[in-house]
Amino acid sequence: MKVLASVLLLVAACGAVDSANDDAAVAVDGGAPDAANPDGPSVPDAAAIDAAIPDAGVPGSWSFPSLVANFSTGTAVEPSLSANGLELFAVCPTANLGEICVATRASTSAPFGAAEPIAILNTANNELAPDITGDGLELFFERFPGIYVSKRPSLAAAWGSPSVALAGDTKARFPSISADGLTMYVAVSNCDPACLSKTTRATRNSPWGALEAVALPGGLVGYDTSDLSADGLQLLLYGGSTTQASILLLKRPSVSANWATVESIPNISFNRNNTHASWGFLDKEIYMDSKAMTSGPSQIYVSVLQ
Repeated sequence: MKVLASVLLLVAACGAVDSANDDAAVAVDGGAPDAANPDGPSVPDAAAIDAAIPDAGVPGSWSFPSLVANFSTGTAVEPSLSANGLELFAVCPTANLGEICVATRASTSAPFGAAEPIAILNTANNELAPDITGDGLELFFERFPGIYVSKRPSLAAAWGSPSVALAGDTKARFPSISADGLTMYVAVSNCDPACLSKTTRATRNSPWGALEAVALPGGLVGYDTSDLSADGLQLLLYGGSTTQASILLLKRPSVSANWATVESIPNISFNRNNTHASWGFLDKEIYMDSKAMTSGPSQIYVSVLQ
């Protein structure tokens, strides 16, 4: 049984992985860089972004993150919102372990209630990084050393006993599931330098395929925790070094295209206290865990597209 300090160190590492070479060969998702720009698009430095940050409330800008009230009075990290906006999953460390919890609300305009642990998912191990499919019927999460999934027949039903989705020998961590449940992005341990990979399946009842390394534009290294937008055209990334943006946004023109551009997000990207970003309701919210507004434990915050 790991102590809570181990959980928090693992969360603080935010998916950082060993630098040793992965002994498994993987195919690359992506092609050669643009011949006119072989290094790919550059990532603006912090000073350039700070100078360009718009005033809060400007249309098209992301608001400064605000605390999700009532969710937790203790540590809460790695949020994931259901597509209908009524369930907010996270990791709420209790009893010296990382445990998956959920808070609910009656409507998207109502506040969330207090988070409660989902007992059937939590064991004498660390359960981390929950992420839910668009229909709300499958919940993926990390239980080291593998990725697990719990299912329910309807939104009103209880979650079932979890089963293995990706075995521990895949070295997969921090799952991000597409809305249709057919593509999963993961961080891969012992990677050098490509830490972000993906796997696909033909149907919801099909097995997952082999992991493929995901090519990141702009020569990005060390970004391994991700969240895919509902339309599959935007990918939030978390990671990087202490001198880089902690949260970045990738975009592509179609779901079959390579990730083409990388952007920072004013009011969010260059505060290293903001971690584990994920899409919110209608992709017009970004949830994250943060110490941005408090000297206490990490809690859940949300930024809203103006």
